Amino acid sequence: MNLMYQNQIRSMPGGGLFRPSLNLKASVLTLTLLLLPGAAWAWSGNTWGSITRETIKANAESMIDFTWTPKNTFTNFQYGSTYKTYRKGTTYSGVAYSQNNPQENLAEFLNAVTNTAGGSFGYGNDCSGFASICWRLRGRKTTASFESQLGTDWFSLGNVGTAPTAPLIVGDALNSSSVGHIVLFLNRESTGVRTLEQTPSNAQRKLRTYSNVAEYRPIRRAQIVDALTFTTEPLSRVVDAGQSATLLVAASGSGPLTYRWYFNGNLIPSATTSQLNFNPVQTSHAGNYTCVVSNASGAITSRVMSLTVYPRQATVFLDDFEGNTASRWRVNRSSADTRVTFNYDYSTMGIPAAPHSSGGTTRGLKMEANLTAGQTAAVSLSPLNENFAGDYRLRFDAWINANGPFPLGGTGSSEHLTSGVGTTGTRVQWTGAGSSADGVWFAVDGEGQASDTSASNGDFCAFVGTTLQSVASGVYTAGTENNAKGNLHPYYVAAFPEGTTPPAWQRANYAQQTGVLEAGAVGFAWREVIVSRRGNVVEWAVDGIRLAAMTNAALAGSNVFVGYWDSFTSLSDNAALSFCVVDNVRVEMPVRPPTILSPPQSLTVNPGDAATFTVTATGVPAPTFQWRHNGTNLVGMTASTLTLDPVQPTHAGSYSVLVSNVGNSILSAPAVLKVNEPPVITSPPQSQSVQTTSNVTFTVTAMGTPPLFYQWQLNGAPLPGATDSSYTRIAVQLADAGSYSVTVTNLAGGVTSPPAWLTVLPAQAAQFEACARLADGRVHLRWRGEPGWSYTVQAATNLYFSPALQFGPFTSADGWFEFVDDEATNAPQRFYRIQQ
Repeated sequence: MNLMYQNQIRSMPGGGLFRPSLNLKASVLTLTLLLLPGAAWAWSGNTWGSITRETIKANAESMIDFTWTPKNTFTNFQYGSTYKTYRKGTTYSGVAYSQNNPQENLAEFLNAVTNTAGGSFGYGNDCSGFASICWRLRGRKTTASFESQLGTDWFSLGNVGTAPTAPLIVGDALNSSSVGHIVLFLNRESTGVRTLEQTPSNAQRKLRTYSNVAEYRPIRRAQIVDALTFTTEPLSRVVDAGQSATLLVAASGSGPLTYRWYFNGNLIPSATTSQLNFNPVQTSHAGNYTCVVSNASGAITSRVMSLTVYPRQATVFLDDFEGNTASRWRVNRSSADTRVTFNYDYSTMGIPAAPHSSGGTTRGLKMEANLTAGQTAAVSLSPLNENFAGDYRLRFDAWINANGPFPLGGTGSSEHLTSGVGTTGTRVQWTGAGSSADGVWFAVDGEGQASDTSASNGDFCAFVGTTLQSVASGVYTAGTENNAKGNLHPYYVAAFPEGTTPPAWQRANYAQQTGVLEAGAVGFAWREVIVSRRGNVVEWAVDGIRLAAMTNAALAGSNVFVGYWDSFTSLSDNAALSFCVVDNVRVEMPVRPPTILSPPQSLTVNPGDAATFTVTATGVPAPTFQWRHNGTNLVGMTASTLTLDPVQPTHAGSYSVLVSNVGNSILSAPAVLKVNEPPVITSPPQSQSVQTTSNVTFTVTAMGTPPLFYQWQLNGAPLPGATDSSYTRIAVQLADAGSYSVTVTNLAGGVTSPPAWLTVLPAQAAQFEACARLADGRVHLRWRGEPGWSYTVQAATNLYFSPALQFGPFTSADGWFEFVDDEATNAPQRFYRIQQ
């Protein structure tokens, strides 16, 4: 039968609420009538109209919990060709089943069984009569009627086969004309659906397995005045800042519905729809959210939805297993009955590339446990020589494979992926014999079925060391219900919808890989797993859905692990299908912009020496470096140290380094490189010729990095005390003639001037040019001597110049001298001589 929903709403006869209509097209129906000939068809029970789910449930429970004692023995309660006898005086619970003359109501039934003498009349209801009474239909229906009349007073919630995962609410029904039975839905349990129904014995509550109800179509009565109820569990989320996130509620009830969202208990005025969108998410959005949904019947408040917002993250460890990276990992095993395969090509099992694989590669880490021994076993892997301090998280892609058929899985199909933080990296993470598990860790299986209420196991498990956290601990985001570790808990059903199948290649090559996984199971799909440490909180999420959180977590170590664990002794009936693959394993830390701890320091060096600048900086991820000279990037200079060897004068200047990571960039203070300049003589001393007894001065002009030091030499021998830029020789003598040079030095080196030659000329003797007595008797002398020299004149009356008179000294710029001897007036004779 092909059903087509129309996008129109129409009112039901008699007014009341609205319901969607169904258009039946080309329908071929096989009717199975459970009413025997002569059975009542039309009935005049409660009038058709709006009804609440509470009323439906109360109608059913009134017939189930009803007790009665027949006045006489009745043997004609009919189920097909089978007749059931009810004994006089025996008290029974639940209205009896009968396909013959079913009663209209409890009063009529009670009157019949207590006042009739027995005979061929049957009393009670059949299954479809039970549903008709509970739903207060216009007339009593058959299971075939419920199927053929879809779109009238009831409508379909899904095709036959979808009942195990349909969005059923108390008071909905599961109908099968092929089986010939209809039941009312009460609630879901770990192993099946709890129903309200009329059985071949009596009206009762009954647990039907999921495989059983797979034969039924889920249907819903029209014109239900729904009290408010949440139809799916609201989910808590984890997300990175800057991404988008949505919190939502799904509620049913008679409209109109109004929504009010609260953040940490405070009303969000603009949030008035069923979902709360964040785009982009900011760290300030982290916290607890609730939604209050209201209609005319009242208001209900959702479970708290937490939003965890991680700050921007940086990868500090990564293994994508594109090569054999076994040397990077420590493998810890519970026994030799485990196997780890690096660089495993998982595409050989029909598994697509992991979401975070670059270029669609399909290499990963494969883990297996309990291969042949039939004993619990586990393997755990931690990165070698790694320690992660502060806040960090383990993040990876995970695929859990299992052996079918599904939904229950084959023998030995429940095996757990494990992962955690705070381990020393030297332990096997499990709870088996002799376990010394440490840190905080988590486990999840692929297809469910791991005994929801077990004190030692579950589909979703949280551990501290070797201790499994109980559902009462408040660790699980699913809550504290007794099945909060089971895949069929509503939280996991909402998080991981039913319908996942093994890859097509596995279905084609392994006959047992049939069926679909139950809702709440994470297998046969790539899942992103995050285990994070934030302060003393360790949190677990899969596909961005928060699953568990430990507060006040005590961490034994600072490493991480991924692993695989078969906690059951049963061997897989196909070991080739029972394994786990992880790929793109990362450890991430919150981004910390770079901080310069030690900037480069200024240097002064000589040409030809080496100069090294160093910077010390921190940040996450580890920062990169770019050195600059006078503001210009130095190509290829990207280490934390910069060495110039040998230094040239052109290297002098300002050096800085740009320190960067994804969080920010910071430029260091400049460090100045001074390159000492060796002396250069710009004006050397000049050669000179002087006469004896003259003073002579040699001068040099030099430039270079101060201070400059001078040392004069005569004929290559240092002159004591001659350490200035000029050197003066007083009253030179012939012996002073020679080569004069100067060596100029500084920290950078030294240079010696070319020689300056000193020529000493011998003095010329003074010569009288004139000696005459004047008319008055005085004597006039004139002589030629050396310009600038000093002369004295001696006069005497004898050639012995004893005694002698002395006159002078006399100097002359041009070398001509004159003297008048005033005392020669009365001298009969005079002798003169000139002394130089």
